[in-house]
Amino acid sequence: MQNRRIKRGLKLLFLSPIFMLPILAGLLTGGSGAGAASGGVAIRWGFYITYNPNSLQSLQANVRNLTHVSPWFYNLKADGTITGNDQANVSSLIKSNGVKELPMIKNTSAEYNDFSALVGDPVKVNDIVDQIDAIVSNNGYDGITLDFEALNPSDKTNLTILMSRVYDRLHPKARSPWP
Repeated sequence: MQNRRIKRGLKLLFLSPIFMLPILAGLLTGGSGAGAASGGVAIRWGFYITYNPNSLQSLQANVRNLTHVSPWFYNLKADGTITGNDQANVSSLIKSNGVKELPMIKNTSAEYNDFSALVGDPVKVNDIVDQIDAIVSNNGYDGITLDFEALNPSDKTNLTILMSRVYDRLHPKARSPWP
């Protein structure tokens, strides 16, 4: 009996990954809804993954409880191109519920030395910033989430430069994810 309950609990956690974030946010803010970083406004951020249909079901069931959603639509490739597309049904769901949309770009094939080569090349950095700006502007997003993993420690300075360039480009356009 207990094994069945554990399996059921794990299945529920796996099937509803986006639901966990509001719970975690409530725990981190003491359940009071007061978030220090946001001037007293609770932020409930969810992540939507495109490859699991349960993620869409979870988003549909919980989007009204979120303030921000980062759907994984885009990938940074080793040659510096950003691929992927908006999913109109997901974006419509997010926007129709008054939730901020900040799609995620992951460096799926630009890892370690490939990533170092990108962020170490000022021409490539400029091109990446241009692509991010176009993606955000053309789709009416509230910003972008950059999820870069598998990096070399030596990339710290160049990654900071890239992030600063993205901020400098998007911030004047009033693309702020904060309430």
